Amino acid sequence: MANPDSNSIPFPPCQDLPEGVDTWARRLKGPEVPLSDKLSYVKLNVSDGLKYVQTIYKNNEDMLWPVLYEYATKNGIRDHVTLTLSIRGSPVDPYLPIGETFIQNGDTLVISQSAAHTIDYEAVQDLTFLSHTNNEGELYDDYDGPLTRVVEARLRINFDSFWPQFPSKHFKCRARDNSTINDLAQIISKFTNVPINQLRITHDGIRARGEIGQYRNDDRVDLDVHHELSGAGTAVRYQDEVLEVPTPRNRCPKRDVPD
Repeated sequence: MANPDSNSIPFPPCQDLPEGVDTWARRLKGPEVPLSDKLSYVKLNVSDGLKYVQTIYKNNEDMLWPVLYEYATKNGIRDHVTLTLSIRGSPVDPYLPIGETFIQNGDTLVISQSAAHTIDYEAVQDLTFLSHTNNEGELYDDYDGPLTRVVEARLRINFDSFWPQFPSKHFKCRARDNSTINDLAQIISKFTNVPINQLRITHDGIRARGEIGQYRNDDRVDLDVHHELSGAGTAVRYQDEVLEVPTPRNRCPKRDVPD
């Protein structure tokens, strides 16, 4: 305790001293009123319906846009404004103070991504790189279509549980046997806007490497694409190089091919 006769600065009141995480969590569990700031806190759960689950504590003056910013940072999403929040199916404005919304203690915030920013369909056309010429040496007009060479296979690329709150999507394209998983990863990174080191490509549950042709079953190849959270430690460190993608004569956006 400071000597009142001295010129030293006295210690602040006890309620302003840092407290342990355990006692802080116990006080907020109710929620209760923290002694330090006299604000009411609510406990909220955050989920994307996939692997991302987090518990946060916010007061009525807080906004929720930092939640989206943190999620975008961890998942390699370049712009957090493409993400939305909802509770019980109703959208939540992340730029309003929580006290001005209908949020209640214990609610679960669901993160989803805007459909307009999910896939760059123009960049999907770069799948032609995997097999860009036909048996006469001419450039294909599109990445999908009939096979013309024995060194080609029909590649099916599966995105199951890849985007938050989105159904599974599949793309079909031609692929040369000597096209590589690295080639495919670079193209996927471009049209999904996900960093290449956060992609994991598997075949029958095992991480795929090397040439695509080694995974052929007759004239078909099935590969699954997974989105690894930043820092998960399981992402393949694909080489980050620039592909020289041939430009077909008539390029047009093409949607995923139904089963």
